[in-house]
Amino acid sequence: MFLASLASEVKAWRGQLPQNDQLAVMAILHGGIQVNVMKLARVSFIGICIEGLLQGSPVTLFAHQSTGQMLCFAMEIQEPEQRNPIGFIWNHREEEEV
Repeated sequence: MFLASLASEVKAWRGQLPQNDQLAVMAILHGGIQVNVMKLARVSFIGICIEGLLQGSPVTLFAHQSTGQMLCFAMEIQEPEQRNPIGFIWNHREEEEV
């Protein structure tokens, strides 16, 4: 399952980062649209809902899971309140990467 695998990978990688870094996920969609992911949810067998920021504005996007790529990267936390947990939801189960 796509989201379960992604959540597992994010958690494993997070454990290897320095204390002042956090993981971020960016969805790269058709046409080069880049969404900074706040939450990913499975909405059907092959559909996902992406909640995040597009050029600083909140968005919710529904897509077929094959139409996007997820880029995971580390970024330094400048201020403690800047921590950005990423939520994953599938099969009525919710997890948050902290």
